[in-house]
Amino acid sequence: MKPDDYRALLKRNDSGSSATFPPGFNSEQAILTARQLVQRLESGLGRPLSLVADFPIHDASFHAEVNLPGNGKDESWVTVRLSNFGSLATIINYQTMPAEALSLVAQALKALDYVYVPVDVLTEAYPRNTPGITTWMTRFFGYL
Repeated sequence: MKPDDYRALLKRNDSGSSATFPPGFNSEQAILTARQLVQRLESGLGRPLSLVADFPIHDASFHAEVNLPGNGKDESWVTVRLSNFGSLATIINYQTMPAEALSLVAQALKALDYVYVPVDVLTEAYPRNTPGITTWMTRFFGYL
């Protein structure tokens, strides 16, 4: 996708009705799918991973995040964050991850029908005048 395609996708998912989740959002199903993502990633990477979901995350526009090791040489971490809106997903700090691991994450997201949105697009200014929301990242992947 091109940056304009991502912007159009974000605008389509910006319902405006609720900052934290869209009408009909099924939290239980979303967490189940997040667990499936973790299983796929653990299998592919050959190591246990950390899933943060449900109770620790509140007042947020996302429901889960998976923490993965970065380059393995320092304490860098990569976070796959899953939005409450439109099955959107992003990868935070992806630059520290080896290409083959990043490819594995992308394949796992696609297999579970997540739509990957690059952080570069998400850091752009949010076009609505909404208190506390200044970027698309906060709108779909942040604490509110």
